Amino acid sequence: MLSTVGSTDSKTKQQTAGLSRPSKILERYSACSLKGVPKDALYVLYELSKITGISFENICLTLKKIRQNHVNATLAYDFGYSDRHVARIFESTVPVSAQVLKKVIFWPSKIRRSIEMHHCKIVVPCTVKAGEKCSEEHVRRSKEIASCRIHVERVIRRIQEFKFLDMNTCVDNKNIYFLDDIVIIAGALVDLQGRIIKK
Repeated sequence: MLSTVGSTDSKTKQQTAGLSRPSKILERYSACSLKGVPKDALYVLYELSKITGISFENICLTLKKIRQNHVNATLAYDFGYSDRHVARIFESTVPVSAQVLKKVIFWPSKIRRSIEMHHCKIVVPCTVKAGEKCSEEHVRRSKEIASCRIHVERVIRRIQEFKFLDMNTCVDNKNIYFLDDIVIIAGALVDLQGRIIKK
């Protein structure tokens, strides 16, 4: 189904005729379609296109939908498709892309294993039962941990920049089933961005 929409679609071939490289598509559709993807990480999208058989153009369309939450009519105008065709591309591209991109997400379980390999440990704020008090040392350490919360919030903010996932976004009933996959795609793209804490 995906390869039919992404690779063998006659209209897509006509649209991309003469565009010998993905960079030509980027020039044609502007950088905003891939906003949030660093230039040095674009190779991931090229590989995604090769692995899934989805055209690079359709990947751009899908990412633009997730990032900007444009209505299908706007994307149809930008990419020269019909509204219905845009919907088909989005619905076909999201689940398959998520299956591939989830492999580049650094999951918490992997973080714990990585920390243990470096002979480190995870430090969490002090927790006490009702009526008990933390020691001065625990209070000091909890404050140090809390001061790092800003970095966690900065990561969360990066996710919130994907307007499709904004808390105030109205999601079409047909797209509710794709939300888990869209969160995975957004998470993968956030992981491809630069470090939160610069050395």
